[in-house]
Amino acid sequence: MDESTLYWIMKLDDIRQCMLIITLIFSLAGVIVSAAYFGTKAESTPLRPMKNTWKFMVFIFMFFATALPMGIGATFLPSTRQAVIIKTLPAIVNNEELQVEGKEVYKLMKGWLKKQVEDKTVQE
Repeated sequence: MDESTLYWIMKLDDIRQCMLIITLIFSLAGVIVSAAYFGTKAESTPLRPMKNTWKFMVFIFMFFATALPMGIGATFLPSTRQAVIIKTLPAIVNNEELQVEGKEVYKLMKGWLKKQVEDKTVQE
């Protein structure tokens, strides 16, 4: 793992928080603009439909085209802890040297535990 990869792994939390803030800002802006748009068009009747609805539809499209990907990106972007596990765990698990050493440590610990059990039964 080089410095660049480590840097981006460490910055994932900041990027995720930025995406969430942008999503919240666009969501709030969408609510405010919608309320303002429909508040000014309250006098429309079925005989006089609202004019310039296409402008509002373009705004709604732009809102979803920006806020939705940001929200989805923030959801699936891993945190720093998760990214470290994703990058390092396969390297550790797939290392043959560590697997051999792990088996030896396991055998030593098992022997030590058996010895401890035998010593306790002899003392009692």
